[in-house]
Amino acid sequence: AGCARWRPPAAAGSAGVAGGCASSPHLIALRKRILAGLARALRPASNKCTRCGRASGSLKVHGGKFFVSALSQRALAANEQLGLAPVSSSRRSTRNGSVAATAAAASAVAANRTEGSDDDDDDEEEDDEASPLFVKLNGIVEDVFKVGLAAAVFCFLAMVALGIVYPSFRGCGEEGCWDFLEVEWLHLIEYMLTAITVLAVAVPEGLPLAVNLALAFSSQQMMAQNNLVKHLDACETMGSATTICSDKTGTLTANRMSVRAVRVGGVTYSAAGDSKRSLGRQLVELLPEKLAHLLAHLICVDTMDESFLEVNEATGATGFKGNPTECALLSLVAEMGYDYAALRHDTPGRSLATAARGKPFMFSSKRKMMSWAVPLPRGGYRVYCKGASEIVIARCDAMLSASGEAAPLSDAKRQQLMETVVRPFAGEAYRTIALAYRDLPGVKSASSKELEATHSTMTNADGSAAYVAETGLTLLALTGIADPLRPEVPGAIERCNRAGIDVRMVTGDNLDTAVAIAKNCGILRPQDLEPDPAHAAGERPKPKRALEGREFRALVHRTHADGSLALDEEGKPEFLQTQFDKVWPYLRVLARSSPADKLTLANGLNKSTVFADAQQVEELRREGIVVFPDRQGGALTGGGTN
Repeated sequence: AGCARWRPPAAAGSAGVAGGCASSPHLIALRKRILAGLARALRPASNKCTRCGRASGSLKVHGGKFFVSALSQRALAANEQLGLAPVSSSRRSTRNGSVAATAAAASAVAANRTEGSDDDDDDEEEDDEASPLFVKLNGIVEDVFKVGLAAAVFCFLAMVALGIVYPSFRGCGEEGCWDFLEVEWLHLIEYMLTAITVLAVAVPEGLPLAVNLALAFSSQQMMAQNNLVKHLDACETMGSATTICSDKTGTLTANRMSVRAVRVGGVTYSAAGDSKRSLGRQLVELLPEKLAHLLAHLICVDTMDESFLEVNEATGATGFKGNPTECALLSLVAEMGYDYAALRHDTPGRSLATAARGKPFMFSSKRKMMSWAVPLPRGGYRVYCKGASEIVIARCDAMLSASGEAAPLSDAKRQQLMETVVRPFAGEAYRTIALAYRDLPGVKSASSKELEATHSTMTNADGSAAYVAETGLTLLALTGIADPLRPEVPGAIERCNRAGIDVRMVTGDNLDTAVAIAKNCGILRPQDLEPDPAHAAGERPKPKRALEGREFRALVHRTHADGSLALDEEGKPEFLQTQFDKVWPYLRVLARSSPADKLTLANGLNKSTVFADAQQVEELRREGIVVFPDRQGGALTGGGTN
């Protein structure tokens, strides 16, 4: 009873150990057995951490959490053998299948991912990642804390010296200079409290709150400018952006499209060529009726139900609903005197009542085209296609003449079409869309395997196998669709340039069209162009200033000898940051891009450290390219494909 380390049996029993003196030999031995058992239970099956894959001990710290390399049911079994209470399961995480167990004896948290996906892991890491502003604020808080701690220590030492040490030595005589009993040691508590107060005042605990309030106020200001802010970090990003990757359609342009030129039957018809007649009236009056009807029918069938024209009864103006490109084509059909709704309704496999007899191949950025298969009255099926001009032309084997007869389309004629039609259309900043079709007499129903078959050699824009039904096409027409530039865009880009913010265009459109728009709005500046007498405009972008998605992917990823992209352990293209850093300072326009290209561009800019390479920065400066002297802050816009 006189032992200070005595524990009553009731209290000790709750811990799974008999009562008695904690310093007795048998309890010391028992504690050693307990610790040895826990060590065996927590010993990892391998020396690799399941979180990062690197060699580690039993526990490894990641982001403030303890992750055990391997925590199996052996821990529970060992506890039972040793007579310990079961491991507490008061803290469990069911979000990604991990279990966090708190051991009463050790008061430590160990977690092991027993199931879950890489996506969940990535989401968790993204959620935990602090924004650049708060990273800098944390650094400031740490610096202020260090200064405050130094000031508190200095104040404490100074007060001890002036309040205790100095008075004790002031009356030095023969009897000595220091009387331990006469020192007022209670003053030490006052000095310590004063030092703690200095430290507490120095720590800016209200700074994060003030920043959040400022960002919240900024979000209200952005809301007043019709900018919906879902995350407060967006206000910070917009305020510190050094580069803007902008989509073209609807962002730089007005998204009010109209068909300005059509190449059909070997003749080009232009809206600017006849001031008295609209383009639609020209087509109806100058084309054979069979050819005009086929053109209108193809457009009506191969467009989505969500795309339609809406007439304002009050003003009589026609509005677009749905995809602007499809609405521009439907507007052309209306000019030709056809009712697109009636044509859809009268076409088996396209009307709502007979939709099961048709087979749509909806547009995707992988294919850069859209198709719709409908049954023919005489049997078989016809596949109507529309899409990017260079993609569709490459899949055409024939082209309709002015008389409506199909003529073979050789490689030389394909190249001629690209040089004499597509490129001039793109030079006028037109979006070029090709219209084609194919008859499949052997197909009996929409569920036929022939419609789902893929080609053995022909591929889509992303390298996947193309549908056989979308090859061997007959070219009907090439259209040039204009989308006027927003009037405020050139001035806005000029202000961005003066502020040191780079503006880049990332679009899924044709390269020549994108270059023409970029020159008109100021993204491509005179120093980004070089003379080219062979080009219709007499100039072209310098190397790396304007790229297509496939060129961009080949430059910034590791490739095999055959030109295909090398894949990493996760099956994704292997990204090379060093190669990317040689491309992005020059890049102004990225055309025919996929959403993955935009993501690659954004991530590469975020991780780039070009600003730290003084030699490269100087070389870029001599070429007229200024690199922001810090990490890049990227702002991205996009809709539709991107």
